[in-house]
Amino acid sequence: MKRSIQNVSAALASVVAFFVSTTVGTEIPPPTGRYHIGRRKYDIPFLNTEDLFAPGNVSTSFIATVWYPTLQEPCEPATPYLDPAVAALWEPAADQTAGTLSNLTSHVQPGAPPAPAPRDGQAGLFPTLLFGPGGTGPPTEAYTILISELVSRGYVVAGLDHPYEQPFVRYPNGTGVYGPPVNYTLSSEEANLLYEMRIKDNVHFVGVWPDLVAELDAPWATAKLGAFGHSIGGAAAAGTARLIARETLASTLNMDGTFLDATNDSATADIHRPTMLLGQDGHDADDGDLSWEIFPAAQTGWWRTMFVNGTAHLDFSDWTFWKTLGGKPLGTIDGARMVDVTREFVTAFFNYTILGQEEGVLTSPGPVWPEVSVYDGSDE
Repeated sequence: MKRSIQNVSAALASVVAFFVSTTVGTEIPPPTGRYHIGRRKYDIPFLNTEDLFAPGNVSTSFIATVWYPTLQEPCEPATPYLDPAVAALWEPAADQTAGTLSNLTSHVQPGAPPAPAPRDGQAGLFPTLLFGPGGTGPPTEAYTILISELVSRGYVVAGLDHPYEQPFVRYPNGTGVYGPPVNYTLSSEEANLLYEMRIKDNVHFVGVWPDLVAELDAPWATAKLGAFGHSIGGAAAAGTARLIARETLASTLNMDGTFLDATNDSATADIHRPTMLLGQDGHDADDGDLSWEIFPAAQTGWWRTMFVNGTAHLDFSDWTFWKTLGGKPLGTIDGARMVDVTREFVTAFFNYTILGQEEGVLTSPGPVWPEVSVYDGSDE
């Protein structure tokens, strides 16, 4: 395993040095928890002979970006928030002035040493979450604000990007891979195939995760994982749960994603573990997505469907913060407020389902969160 998963720290250091700009940018919203944020990238070998986007429909790996707690203090200058090639592609898509996204910075620290085992964590380990971005973009790094918050609260988050599916991703060794254009629209058949591909990536990663953690000798949990994602990444989180035991994958959260399956109707599948749907107001049968009515009805365990008033689909990514800088408005909710909403409710869900902490906000958001409503749910 040590030879098959490449932790190319030397190459990573050179790539980071390449990314550092002399231009001082605006920092994205910093996380609020007690930990600082470390990040490493891994090339995960995995042969896929039915890859929807890869040349010849064959791919041999995908990319895992692992964010984790560190005690190392960030240094100046701060690191670029987005890969420059990613920023260059998404600035025009977001109607941003050139340089707006590329000049943003964060205090995420590539290659920082992992924090020692927590005293109050899951069996003395930092709990692990698996994340999937939206289909064909934006990539995992465009969810850094939410992911960093989770890490600052004591979670490890592994985000998976599939090369050739995203408009651009960069391997740990610095190689960049372009995919479909930013404005690419998936057909129904392509969406189903991509959904299945994402599930295969997730299942494979969960299988190799214990070896990677052992290689790093890191205090990160390899059981009782959580899975979440946005759009097709959120649907795939629930779909993955059908193939992995509850002892390994304990709960799933879908942010505004339609439930899909090319061969089985996942919308009618009971995944037998806590699950939550967090979406834009009206993301249900009234909005033309029957799966958000059918899937919850099939669940026999704890579940919630919660809506956030004033949101659009991309407000569940960092794009909601981008709109505070100008450009495409998306939903009417204030971008800074939406950052707070996703931080609060995603963290609360995993605190409850992974750590066993009571989180009343999942039952009654109350006057503190007037834009969030509980549409339906069960406490069984």
